[in-house]
Amino acid sequence: MFAEKLTIHFDNIEKKFKVYPYTLRPRGWIGAFISVAIGASFALDQLTLQVIVKLLETFLVLGPLTASALYIINDIYDQELDIKHPYKRSRAITAGEVSIMECLIISGILLVMGLTLGYLINKILIFIILLMVLLQVLYSVPPFRLKDSKVDFIFGGPLNHALRLCAGWSLFRPLTEAPVIFFSGLVSIICIPYIYYKIIHKHLSISKKSLVSVWNEMQIGLLISLLLLCGCGLILISIYVNEVERLALFWPVMIICSFVLNKLLIPHSSNLGIDRYYIVSWLVFSLPAALWYLIKFAIV
Repeated sequence: MFAEKLTIHFDNIEKKFKVYPYTLRPRGWIGAFISVAIGASFALDQLTLQVIVKLLETFLVLGPLTASALYIINDIYDQELDIKHPYKRSRAITAGEVSIMECLIISGILLVMGLTLGYLINKILIFIILLMVLLQVLYSVPPFRLKDSKVDFIFGGPLNHALRLCAGWSLFRPLTEAPVIFFSGLVSIICIPYIYYKIIHKHLSISKKSLVSVWNEMQIGLLISLLLLCGCGLILISIYVNEVERLALFWPVMIICSFVLNKLLIPHSSNLGIDRYYIVSWLVFSLPAALWYLIKFAIV
């Protein structure tokens, strides 16, 4: 009888440890690494093994540790919305495979680890992590819950990307010298994939107060165009005032080409329309970042 209970207990533990990794949302770590890498690229003149190691350490802190801890907090407060969503309802937290207490413990452990390693790498990372936690609380937790406001697309990710851009820069140069205009332009561009995400999911898990629920298609299209123009404009201003090197002219060209490709290859009526958020993210954020590293550190 005792052996039977012990076997059941160990089976439950094994199941839990198989489920826990799914609460961390590893898919979201990619954006963390790219943001840090972009920020660092403007502070660097050459790419060395030591630099790569430092980037990977910072990615570990801001991705698997901090980002995962914050995803857990978000999922705890989104359970009622996520249960109506076709794929979000299968998430471990929403499906009830992990208890709220377990989630809070995992989130707390990850944050403590992130803060500790961040302190050892660069003390500024402590400040950045705490700001990210504050943003997540304002975004997800009542009574603030900016997720249910008209500015949800800004707080849903772009501001976190801004902080990670600054984190990447601060690894190699003082934060006071960061190219604020250029980074503001990138953040403006990054807002666009998040708007697409809200559009795709607005009938499933997006608040009725959200901008995409209140505005019509023409108004949202105008907002996307303004964000694109604003982002590219800020990047050009940054280059004009010598905040960043002239080689950065590559960015607005690549971003505009990416949006044209997106429109040509993935029309709204196509079967791929539902994945537009992820494809736009790769086209206007990840692809230019990869090409930028190739051009700056390999070719030039």
